[in-house]
Amino acid sequence: MKTLNPEHIRAVMDLINQGPFFKLLSMKVCEIGLGYARVELDLEEKHLNPFGGVHGGVYSSLIDTVTYWAV
Repeated sequence: MKTLNPEHIRAVMDLINQGPFFKLLSMKVCEIGLGYARVELDLEEKHLNPFGGVHGGVYSSLIDTVTYWAV
């Protein structure tokens, strides 16, 4: 069975969360584990489409990020 080094995971998350794209979207990887990841985003006006709904690009970015980082 695989195990993950918690110090390595923490260092990776710190690096990820400093990226310009993550800052642009106010998105944060909070947890990475075997087969899952948890990403949070504080919904702001910049995330909305002209009709007041969440822009599809925000959903796409969340899905892309969480599936990529699920180890």
